[in-house]
Amino acid sequence: MDVQISNKVGKRSGLPTKLQKLMDGIVPQALEKLFSLATRDNSISYSFSMSMLEVYMGSLRDLLAPKLPARTHETSSKCNLNIQSGPNGFVKVEGLTDVSVSDLTQASRWYTKGRRA
Repeated sequence: MDVQISNKVGKRSGLPTKLQKLMDGIVPQALEKLFSLATRDNSISYSFSMSMLEVYMGSLRDLLAPKLPARTHETSSKCNLNIQSGPNGFVKVEGLTDVSVSDLTQASRWYTKGRRA
């Protein structure tokens, strides 16, 4: 199962919990819903993975790429990523880090890491 979600949001603090949840953005809400639905039926087995890509002024950046040693002051996310479009209309980014996630907590940690990159 491939799920592609885009998120552009700024954090707001001091809001009531219910309103804060609405302001959190589509990705955290989608992850919560996805894992909630996946745990409803134990007769079906799911596997999930995620990746995060930033597209900014014609540049691509892998937000989940491992960092290089501190002495280089760069992340390996500045690597060459290649966008491919298949005949079925799906878009694939070759070289993009793809991490397996088993639950909402793990997905949230990776999402937070990607947002901080």
